[in-house]
Formats: sequence, structure tokens, C-alpha cells
Amino acid sequence: MIEQRQFTDREAAHRVFNELYAIAKARPGRHLLRLVDLDPHWRRQLRGAFHGDVLREVSEKAWIAMPGGTRARYTKKAWKELFRDWFLPEGFQSTEDLDDCEFAEFVLQCCAFAAIELGVEFSINDRRDPQ
Repeated sequence: MIEQRQFTDREAAHRVFNELYAIAKARPGRHLLRLVDLDPHWRRQLRGAFHGDVLREVSEKAWIAMPGGTRARYTKKAWKELFRDWFLPEGFQSTEDLDDCEFAEFVLQCCAFAAIELGVEFSINDRRDPQ
């Protein structure tokens, strides 16, 4: 069973932690308490990086060996679908269903696979917003 609470200030955070602690104490077994940042700006940046630079670089730099000794490249759309099939946690249909931490882990898995298995060298592209 999953218990979720949202809060925006210190007093509410303290109250929420005490509520969740009381629930966990009443249930046998091990429990995980996870804090998830719900900042929409951060989420938008991470999704933009994945759908932009990451998929672009993989589609431009990854070559796949084909039968007969030829090599081929896949499109950004094809890589997105392959990564979704390979790395999306069980029970999820879309990356839109992932929370920020789960999506960050998904992106990390995709980048690690591309770098280790496909030899993709990602360029460093600093696109910080000038807030």
C-alpha cells in the first residue's frame, strides 16, 4: 500500500512525517519514505534534455550492426520506443506516468546504455536558464 502526502512548508512537513511514521509503525515489515521534488521547472528541463539532446545524440552517434556486415542508425522516435520498452519500470505504460525521481533514473539508464553498449560520447551542453 502506498501512502502519499504533499506539503509546502516546514510545519506541514513535520506533520506529514509524523503521520507517515505512525502508519509505518502500525504495519509490520520494512518501509521506505521518499521525498520527491515536485518542481515543474526541473521536470520540464529533464524531459527537454531527454527528448532533445539525449535522443538526438544517440540517434546521430549510435550505429547498430546489421546482418551482412552493414550498419544502421535509428531515429529519435525509434530510440525513445526502444528505451521505453527496455527500461520503463514494470507496470508503467509511459514515461509520463513516472515521478521526477523515477524519470531521472530512466534517463540515467538510457544514457548509461548508450555510452557503455553503443559507444555514444555525449557532448556537454550547459543550458542553464538565466533566471
